[in-house]
This record gives sequence, C-alpha cells and structure tokens, in this order.
Amino acid sequence: MSGKIQINVSGGNASFGNVTQGDHNVVTSTTNNASQVIEDHCAQARASIERLADASGRPPVERAAALEQLETLKTKAAAADAKPAEGAGILKTVRDNVGWAYPIIKDFARVAWPAALMLLGV
Repeated sequence: MSGKIQINVSGGNASFGNVTQGDHNVVTSTTNNASQVIEDHCAQARASIERLADASGRPPVERAAALEQLETLKTKAAAADAKPAEGAGILKTVRDNVGWAYPIIKDFARVAWPAALMLLGV
C-alpha cells in the first residue's frame, strides 16, 4: 500500500531525511541540515570574494561592502519571516554598487534564497 505524506516546513532551518510509517519498520539515513548547507556556501562565497578582490586589486572599502552585503543576505534569508523582496533589494544593491562581486553573491542566493532571485527575473 502506498500513500502520501505532506510535510510543510516554515522558518529558517529544516532537516530533510526519510519518513516511514507502519509496524516494524527500520530506517537508517543521514540528513542535511539546511542552515549548515547555507553556512558552507556562505563561507565559499566569502572566500571567493576575497580571492577576486585580491586578484583584481579592489579597494578594501569595496571588499568590505561586498562581504557586508553577503552577510546581510545570509541573515535575512535565515529569518523566520524572510521577505523575498528584501533579498531582491540586497541583490540589486550588490549589482549596482559592487558589480564585480555580483556573480558570486548571486550564486550564493541560488542556495540560500532562490525566491529573491525570482523577483529579479534571474
């Protein structure tokens, strides 16, 4: 017999794994914690921004602005009441002010906050 189980997740963190019902079922699995995945991608983005800033000789103020926008995007994406329009605004600010870092931060947003990219039509 097969059925359907619907699980709704809201908020900033979730773990995904296997779900089973019935008598004498045994499940072994691993889960991915969404907040850890976001943190890992943020660390990768941070390192990429640092490398690109070094390679292209960007002034420290631009590097700091790009890293600040990345952290703001991560924080807003993890909020329980995340508003995609805020994320889209952050991405637009990055594109307009530190365009050299936009591809890196946009790639991070694909993981952390895909709804914000949808509002930008990206």
